Amino acid sequence: MAAIGAPVCFGTAYFALLRAATQFVLEQQAKSQLTELTSQITSVCWDKCIGTPGRTLTAREEACMIDCTKRFLETTKFITTRFAHKSGASVGSSSGGRY
Repeated sequence: MAAIGAPVCFGTAYFALLRAATQFVLEQQAKSQLTELTSQITSVCWDKCIGTPGRTLTAREEACMIDCTKRFLETTKFITTRFAHKSGASVGSSSGGRY
């Protein structure tokens, strides 16, 4: 056992395990984000497109759901890209940028 304050050496197995755990967490976060996005799309588009639910969707309801989903995803992508661009620009110009 190492003495208090003594350097601790980790083997390659430790770092491989750490990488695997990190990858697992990132994958779970991505799955969670996808589930949340799917839930948001379903909620927004269902309320917009579906009147009284029946046994099947009408052609109009189906087309509306498809168009709504496309618009929702395009808007989400635009907002995310715009936010990332603005965040990157504000970090790079934090010494005297415009507000």
